[in-house]
Amino acid sequence: MWCKKMVNGGVVNTWACINFAWEVTDAHALNFCDELVLMCNVSGMDFRPEPVLPVAAYDPKSVARSLKKHHKRVMNILGPRRQKLDLLILILPDNNGTLYGDIKRILETDIGVVSQCCLAKHVFMPKKQYFANVALKINVKAGGRNTVLVSALERKLPRIGKIPTIIFGADVSHPHPGEGCSSPSASQDWPEITKYAGLVSPQTHREEVINNLFNEETAHFFQEGNWMHTWENHILQGWCQQWTA
Repeated sequence: MWCKKMVNGGVVNTWACINFAWEVTDAHALNFCDELVLMCNVSGMDFRPEPVLPVAAYDPKSVARSLKKHHKRVMNILGPRRQKLDLLILILPDNNGTLYGDIKRILETDIGVVSQCCLAKHVFMPKKQYFANVALKINVKAGGRNTVLVSALERKLPRIGKIPTIIFGADVSHPHPGEGCSSPSASQDWPEITKYAGLVSPQTHREEVINNLFNEETAHFFQEGNWMHTWENHILQGWCQQWTA
């Protein structure tokens, strides 16, 4: 990212930081956040420098209660302004066991907050390359785009460069029991085709096939996204029928 900027910088107006690493002091955590915010802004984002609340330290043994408590404190401030929390930065111990998974599950399925986790070792040994990499992750989570193909911008991609095109991609992963699986995603920003909307659906264990992908009853895989219009849905249904036939 040296002397380079993101294609489209996302916006983070409201953010907070929780420190679950007992060895990280408030001063260290605050300095780390300042450097990260600076890198985000230098890279092209619009990231407000001040958090909604000062950095808060919590016991990782009560992660669910801590996350909900802090979110409630934040929303007591943002709620009357009709704002939401754009990003929650979390500092985790280097050896955190299931803490990372618990945090992501609670924030994404229960509370509904976008988050960025960082390990304590990066707080004590900050490097610009690390901050740049995290800034790229945050930008995507904030709705920005990091890169595009020059050929796409110049409409030089074969077959799809001159007419509006949706590209579908799908993959199957094999996570541990209880975790989710991958499913179709679709491009939203023709002609750049770099921004995708994704869906997740559980699949049969150890099978390299997405179940019922082209089944007429489960065409919602493709129809649920906001990128599809009604007429496109009818065309897609016909295509799915042809594919299965």
